[in-house]
Amino acid sequence: CLSVLGYKVCVLEAHEIAGGATHEYHVGENTKYKFPSGLHYVIPHCEQVLQASCGALNPPVRFKKLGNSEGIYERIKLSRTCVTEGKEEEKGDLPIVNEAQLRQELRNRFPGLLPQIRKFEKLATAVLTCFPLHSALHAVPWSVRAVLLRTIMPSVWWEYASRTAEDVLTEICADAPESERENVLRLQAYLCGLWVDTGCAPHRVSFFMIAAVSLGFPHEGGAYPAGGPQEMPMALVQRIESAGGSVFVRAPVAEIMRDGSGKATGVKMSEKHCGGVVLEAKHCVISACGYRNTYRLVNNATKSSDSSPGKSFPGLDELEIPQGEAFVMANIGIRGTVSDLKLECANLWPQPAGDGLSIFDGVRAYLDDPLGVPVEDIPMM
Repeated sequence: CLSVLGYKVCVLEAHEIAGGATHEYHVGENTKYKFPSGLHYVIPHCEQVLQASCGALNPPVRFKKLGNSEGIYERIKLSRTCVTEGKEEEKGDLPIVNEAQLRQELRNRFPGLLPQIRKFEKLATAVLTCFPLHSALHAVPWSVRAVLLRTIMPSVWWEYASRTAEDVLTEICADAPESERENVLRLQAYLCGLWVDTGCAPHRVSFFMIAAVSLGFPHEGGAYPAGGPQEMPMALVQRIESAGGSVFVRAPVAEIMRDGSGKATGVKMSEKHCGGVVLEAKHCVISACGYRNTYRLVNNATKSSDSSPGKSFPGLDELEIPQGEAFVMANIGIRGTVSDLKLECANLWPQPAGDGLSIFDGVRAYLDDPLGVPVEDIPMM
């Protein structure tokens, strides 16, 4: 949090509740059900990260680890896995407790694909190990960073990190025995089973992101803020305001103002909601509303000017990376206790794969025609 570093922060939130994807809401007048706006879990270290962000001596919010009585906090289910010979060959559920358990589970299920599993683990671990160095280099100017990235970043990063998961996993499994083809499809589906957390379909998502969710998340485990995700922004708001800053809600920004060099200097508020007030920034302007909205706000301020915002701020059609996938979230209120409803503290991820269908083709088919696929082939959490 910039307030901890001595800056006076002003937060402008267009919504009526601060917190973005961490805010919670009630439906209509019904206060019996409280729904989060999207956060389903974080990693346990978020407790220390939030504490540092607030400059607090003790964690302002506790994060409880997820998991049922067996420690399982994720289940990846392949919708097309079959039951044969009167018994369950495999339920289709891959339980995840931690990284060590996951590695052993994959070995137990796919003994004929041990070389492929080891190669995946080796490459995934390699790109994940490179990431801290890649992040640290962002602390230096781009002119220096560009040289350092090319000279000290390991070759495995450049060779694999940005390739698609489909491309890399197809390469990894190319030498698998023909008798293991169905198991290859299932293994690939399990490794990509948490793709929704990346925001991008498995046939488009980078291998680095799949490595992060398939091995990185189990390494850390899942956790959830005690009291709900709304406790996180509330702690940050308290810190900002205690340091002399302000947090405004129902305060939509209409334009991001820039000087002749393209540097952001302030914002102009919505004419309708805030009277078009202009706020000048002493140090900087930070936009946290996504690239599309940021570009729109910059473009609003310059569309009447002779200079094109694209010259210093690339337009949407100039971006090499397309928009990620969108999702529909359904919140359902159910009366009953956890024990009565037989619920567990674990996420279930049904994925369209198995029985000859790869997760890449299954998700691709759904995105191409969401209403044309069977219900069991809809990826969800």
